Amino acid sequence: RVAGIAEDITDRKRTEEELQQYRERLQVLVEQRTAQLLAANQTLQQEIVERQKAESAIRFQARLLEVVEYAIIATDLSGSITFWNRFAETLYGWSATEVMGRNIIDIAPSQTSQTQAIEIMSSLNQGKSWSGEFWVQRRDGTSFPALVTDSPIYDEEGQLIGIVGISIDISERKQLEQALRKANAELGITVEERTKDLGSAIERLQHEIVQRKQIEADLRTSEVRYRAIVEDQVELVCRFQLDSILTFVNDSYCSYFGKTREELIGSSLLNLVAPEEQEWSDQKMALFYQELPKFTIAEHRVRAASGESRWMQWTTKAILDEDGYIVEYQSVGRDIHDRKQAEEAIQQQMERERLIAQITQHIRQSLNLDQILNTTVQEVRQLLQADRVLIFRLDPNKIGIVSHESVASGWTPTVGYEYKDKEFFPDSYQDYCQGKAHIINNIESDKTVTCLIDYLRELGVKSRLAVPIVHNVAAITSFNCEFPSPQTTTSQITPSILGNYSSNSEHETSTTKVKKSNLHYGTSTTKVKNSLSKIQKSKFQIQKSKFQIQNSKFQIQKSKFQIQKSKFQIQNSKRTTSRCANKTQNSHLWGLLIVHQCR
Repeated sequence: RVAGIAEDITDRKRTEEELQQYRERLQVLVEQRTAQLLAANQTLQQEIVERQKAESAIRFQARLLEVVEYAIIATDLSGSITFWNRFAETLYGWSATEVMGRNIIDIAPSQTSQTQAIEIMSSLNQGKSWSGEFWVQRRDGTSFPALVTDSPIYDEEGQLIGIVGISIDISERKQLEQALRKANAELGITVEERTKDLGSAIERLQHEIVQRKQIEADLRTSEVRYRAIVEDQVELVCRFQLDSILTFVNDSYCSYFGKTREELIGSSLLNLVAPEEQEWSDQKMALFYQELPKFTIAEHRVRAASGESRWMQWTTKAILDEDGYIVEYQSVGRDIHDRKQAEEAIQQQMERERLIAQITQHIRQSLNLDQILNTTVQEVRQLLQADRVLIFRLDPNKIGIVSHESVASGWTPTVGYEYKDKEFFPDSYQDYCQGKAHIINNIESDKTVTCLIDYLRELGVKSRLAVPIVHNVAAITSFNCEFPSPQTTTSQITPSILGNYSSNSEHETSTTKVKKSNLHYGTSTTKVKNSLSKIQKSKFQIQKSKFQIQNSKFQIQKSKFQIQKSKFQIQNSKRTTSRCANKTQNSHLWGLLIVHQCR
């Protein structure tokens, strides 16, 4: 017999099943939530890494911005200053702390340009850009001209939020332009004529200045803004390590040297130095790496993309790490080739003017033809840095004699040497009589007759330029014995000297005119010989005794009578000059002035 109790457990079973299903759903939810948390954590870690990289890049670009040799200033639309870099502190004399939040109109514009500044700000607030010359002032109140480029700043939605401006002092360029204008005025050259000569250089400089691209700034992505500032500069910007290996170059740097960024980065910047500067560059860089200066300004020539050697000015600053150690150098380069050429042209003009003035002064002070000619050969030799300058005079029998000479030490004097004209210039005598110059750029390649070439070779001559002295007007012959003489240098100076004699003979006082008439308007070969003989005789008499000095004074009085007599000839000098020019067949070749360069 079996006894049992039955109990209905349907509800309990149902409850247990529901609990089991709930646990399973809860487990799935926990796993999903855990996966979401892991994904969120990975995303957060990635964002942190990217933010660190972005901050590092921003700090790097900020350091670049601080070493750029331009004043970079940013404002909001009301003109309140929001950014003021280190060079702006140097240029304007205000620290960034002092100007932050102040209106740019109260800080930068000079008193005379306040109205213009307000107009420019109004235009910029409309989204327009502006570039040009603008007068600004420093903290101490002094003003100076600056080249300014202003550009609008937009946010990522295209809304205008501010203005960024770049400025640089152009006082030096203005002073150079003023010096050029002054030199032109002193030399009697009109502005228009001088502009033709220097037009291309000035135009190129202006073109390079206005080519400065506008800088697009994105406040949220400072890295892009800073890089745009560096990349858009017309000036050459590069960075290099302590071993001179390039690590960064901007587009202007690549364009100037005609190379890609890939070709330049990793190579030595010394490879771009002009060949003629290589030895100097090696010495300079060796000293540079010994001293490791934090700031330098240097000028030297480089090899541009065209193959031309051009002068550059490099402003180099050290980039330091957090501990103050130099890790790299950043250099900003400007092409100053046109300025160098202008300075050289001014120097050459001054030298030519000094020579002409010196010779003219001696002519005015003395009637002594020997003294005048001796002064001439000495001054010409000094100006041309020649080894020998001499006057080769012909007598009526066409026998030439070296009458005056200035010679450097180490070379044999030739004063008193005599030559027959056919031995000295057999194929050019008629040209000389017609006032034509004769040039030998290189005696080794010239087709001139052998006797002349042999004579020049004996003297060590490498090149020769001869300008005839017809009717007592000097002829200049130039020789270069180491390198062929630059034709342009002598040809520029010779017309100046001869032209000076001519103009003085028309406009000076009667005594000065007659002094020059000894060189321009001699009436015959006999008079020239007589005057030279009298001068030589008077010198000899002066050296012998006081009585002979008195006799020479009598000769001077006699020459004064001849001076009075020649006034009539001077009054008709233009007609006489024209007649001499039109009748070259009857012209008398008085001689040659010869220049040797033998070192």
